[in-house]
Amino acid sequence: MTEQMPLAPLVDRTRRSENTIETQTKAQIRVWMYDPWCRTPWYTAALTRALLRQRMDVRLVCPRYQLEPLYFQEEGLVTRPGPLDISTRGGLGPGRLLKGARLTEYLIDTASLALEATRRPPDILHQQQCVLLEHGYEMELSFLRWCKRRGTRVIHTVHNLLPHGESEFLATHFAKLYGLSDALVCHSEQTARDLQALFSVAPKRIYVVPHGPLFADGPVRSKEECRAHFGLDPTRQVFLAHGVLRPYKGTDLLLRAWAKLMARWSGGERPLLLIAGHGDESEVRALRQEAAALRLDDGVVRMDLRYSAAQEVPFYFGAADVLLYPYRKITTSGALLTGLSYCKPIIASDLLPFRDYLRQGHNALLVPAEDVQALEGALDALCGRDELYQGLRDGSSKNGILPTPWSEIGARTAAIYAAVLA
Repeated sequence: MTEQMPLAPLVDRTRRSENTIETQTKAQIRVWMYDPWCRTPWYTAALTRALLRQRMDVRLVCPRYQLEPLYFQEEGLVTRPGPLDISTRGGLGPGRLLKGARLTEYLIDTASLALEATRRPPDILHQQQCVLLEHGYEMELSFLRWCKRRGTRVIHTVHNLLPHGESEFLATHFAKLYGLSDALVCHSEQTARDLQALFSVAPKRIYVVPHGPLFADGPVRSKEECRAHFGLDPTRQVFLAHGVLRPYKGTDLLLRAWAKLMARWSGGERPLLLIAGHGDESEVRALRQEAAALRLDDGVVRMDLRYSAAQEVPFYFGAADVLLYPYRKITTSGALLTGLSYCKPIIASDLLPFRDYLRQGHNALLVPAEDVQALEGALDALCGRDELYQGLRDGSSKNGILPTPWSEIGARTAAIYAAVLA
């Protein structure tokens, strides 16, 4: 990758639009928060709430979340994806029938939205994910181009620079997405530089707005209450890996490191590795097979490989002593931002996006990505709640102030809207 000049700070790049922001918000900027596959429900909900507080006129163009159909409703939000939102009510299961129903609904809803955009286009269409594009189909791009011809400004949030399992073929498709977007929102300066270097995106179209914390607004519960919720020993040390299960997150590497540690454990109560999250059936099956092959039984590993409702997530983090992020690679991590809110010591791969929040020996132990031996050493170092653990615990006590608050994220996103409309 060629060396790039740092991007100018966002505040400097949008200051010229302060008067425009005031003018536009008085008239209420009309925004379609566009996540038609409900790929990022928690982020989409949090950003929508933040923008509503900025007096934006936001329509949440997103179906109900299939795994938790009442999630948006419980968050005080109304979804309006189009005339059809039936398949997400449950009962179809996760197989081909559901995928076919979702595609049919997407096509009908998109046609309806295109008609609406013809009559009264939104000022801003803020796109979150292009799921069909990840499979090589450009249907979503056609809809975005249609809206642009109606005068709508298209904003795209770069959650991942390329889909996991990227290929040159997909890079070509995503170059088209990045080329047609009026503005691109990145969660880190590194992603912004990569957009410039790999896709030749002009710096003036790139804005950096950090990801905010998720599942952090609920009541504060004691560790004892959280442990009791899952039937966990109130005194045993618990290491937690929580989040959507994906190969890039390195959970298989974590199992191998844990197996090595347990194989040479001598004396004292053994800590518990708690892995919680949901994912594709193939990933769940692979992790269970990995644990069985490593002879990791329920005495040392608990695997809650299922969907955790939003209200249950804080119980997992509250029950843990140490949080684990052994990722192979990452663009940004909502899971890390969530974990920071709970002010626990962290073991993570030494990846650039993590370095924005984690300091070696202060609030985290950072290990080279995919280095099982180094990961085992870090796990071993924090077993027993000794001096190193206590030092990291003290250093983590202010982790909750590290993530950017959603109030600021909303204000900065509103500033981007005003800038592209100016």
